[in-house]
Amino acid sequence: MAICTAMRTNGERCRAPAIAGGRVCRAHGGACPQVIAKAKLRLALAADPVAARLVAICLSKKTKTGDAIAAARDLLDRAGVRAERETHGAAGDGTVLWEEFIEIHRRRTGAPE
Repeated sequence: MAICTAMRTNGERCRAPAIAGGRVCRAHGGACPQVIAKAKLRLALAADPVAARLVAICLSKKTKTGDAIAAARDLLDRAGVRAERETHGAAGDGTVLWEEFIEIHRRRTGAPE
């Protein structure tokens, strides 16, 4: 988390956490609508390059399988896609569980376990 870049009246730098995507804390202007809007814009603009990097990590042949799975999970989580989990047997409703998906992928691609 970033630290506020504003200065206190005594000349020291503020040590409060900055708002998400922002450069200042709420006390130093981070609660203003225009500052919040700019912070949201910064976060939105950063999302595409981060997602592209996660895709590159997932698809790279140099990436270990476990790391590729972790990157894929993070990317899918950010996209709002969640794996269905069930603790007692198969889903039965046609839903493919995450573990089943990984096993199917490994069989199709010949990927190591």
